[in-house]
Amino acid sequence: MKAVRRIFVSVLIVIGGIVLCLCRPWESGMKGASAALEVFYNVKKADAVNSSAINVRKDGEVLAISTRQRPYMTQSMTLTVPVDTVPLLFHGTVEVQGRVTLRFCANGHEVTASLDQSGYEVDGQYYEGKEPLIRYHNRLYVSAKMLAEAFGGTFSWDSDSNTVTLVSGSTPDNLMTPLPVSYDMRVQGRLTPVQDQGNLGTCWAFAALGALESSLMPAHPWVFSADHMSFMSGYNMSQQDGGDFNMALAYLTAWKGPVLEEDDPYGDGYSPDFLEAKVHLQEAVNLPQKDYEAIKTAILRWGGVQSSFYSDMEFATSNSSYYNAKNASYYYPGKNIANHDIVIVGWDDEYPRENFNVYPDQDGAFLCRNSWGSQFGDGGYFYISYEDTNIAMTNLVYSRVDSTDNYDQIYQSDLLGWLGTMGYGEPGAWFSNVYTASGDEALAAAAFYTTGRENYYDIFVVRDFTDSQSFDTMEYVKSGYIENSGYYTVDFPVEIPLEAGSRFAVVVHLTTKDSLRPVAIEYETGEWTNSVDISDGEGYLSYDGRTWENIESTYQSNACLKAFTNRRESE
Repeated sequence: MKAVRRIFVSVLIVIGGIVLCLCRPWESGMKGASAALEVFYNVKKADAVNSSAINVRKDGEVLAISTRQRPYMTQSMTLTVPVDTVPLLFHGTVEVQGRVTLRFCANGHEVTASLDQSGYEVDGQYYEGKEPLIRYHNRLYVSAKMLAEAFGGTFSWDSDSNTVTLVSGSTPDNLMTPLPVSYDMRVQGRLTPVQDQGNLGTCWAFAALGALESSLMPAHPWVFSADHMSFMSGYNMSQQDGGDFNMALAYLTAWKGPVLEEDDPYGDGYSPDFLEAKVHLQEAVNLPQKDYEAIKTAILRWGGVQSSFYSDMEFATSNSSYYNAKNASYYYPGKNIANHDIVIVGWDDEYPRENFNVYPDQDGAFLCRNSWGSQFGDGGYFYISYEDTNIAMTNLVYSRVDSTDNYDQIYQSDLLGWLGTMGYGEPGAWFSNVYTASGDEALAAAAFYTTGRENYYDIFVVRDFTDSQSFDTMEYVKSGYIENSGYYTVDFPVEIPLEAGSRFAVVVHLTTKDSLRPVAIEYETGEWTNSVDISDGEGYLSYDGRTWENIESTYQSNACLKAFTNRRESE
């Protein structure tokens, strides 16, 4: 009987094993079928998404997305965006690192992704991910969810409305600077001695150089020559004719100066033409009108802010109903436009309104540096009410000043700088300048003006340029976001080798919000700018990056686009 039981149990075990073996392939097949079915439905869902308009909502605003900027849903249901839309969507930069690796930076974070890897890095930490970077129709796309979360924000997808919603992350605490109630650059030792323009109309030069000097203090207590700036600006103007921000900026960005005051003293009516710049200006920011927080932040971060106000005084000893000599304070509430440049070097939110001859509504004033010598105001300084009509309407700060060994060569054709704008009646346009390499060099950077706020750029390079058909071979270099108007240098992630005598083109696709003519140009506007030379450059303009027209012959202008190179050893 026991033997029969053992046989029966053995038979059951064998039968169970057979059933188990038969079931496993069935289960495996079911899992495979389920996975295949999921892939099938994802493909169908992705096709449905891509066949309709994909809406993009960023921080509560629905963005106007062009066909070229359109997101793409992959077959695994990963929403991706073209890499050149990263500046628009995340206010970040994109750099090419090697053939298949890209680096994305925004909000204090850095993301690296490669085409040949399924994972990615955020601030040096590796993560596994699904399709962080793909190539589709010969363009690179990056996962929107990956970037949104890596940059400290959020991502969500609504399949019913075909809408992706992106919410920006807050700025990290270590990138935020609390603003004090008052600040005085004099106390911090960040200012050079006050200068005196005398009876000449050179306040613009003294203001520009005073702001520039402060950006180098206290490490370099250099005093620069206002004579050299006013005589060597390239404009057909005397020292009695005055000047403006753009004249100073053109002089500095062309590397004509600054030179030291001791090498070209003020007031002798002469400037030697053999002096070389002491530093190289590579970036200047036009701060928004009446944005007091931006001005204060700029002072703390970079230095004095060049600004202007309306003055009915001509000299330090002049009288004015708007100027209180006892308190060294000024407040003008009228409608006249600004006519005198100064430097904002501090502030006091609690400066009493009663200190002004005409009482403003609220307390608060900017501390300003004048160019009427130390006999004016408080040793050359005075306060202007926050409510003054013109103060802080135009504001320029020098945000990147390099030593003169930053690059070996500058290529440019816009020696008088930004004199006008050009475009096609819409926010975006393409522009390019072509240059000939003077030796075996490496293309390291490009610089251009932004003419408004909220700018998105893409930079390309064409090697061995022959004619406009060469633009078909342009190589992508970098994309980025620039908040304010101004002058900006963009360093390339990898220097591009150039052969001596070869022609190369730097190409910029620039989009400026609410602009109809985003491209800055140099052209002759009248007698003061009759030194403009359109024969020294070869520039192009395009509305789509495919059809190009020559700027010099068509518009009698030069594109404001510079290139910088470094020497390299011949192979």
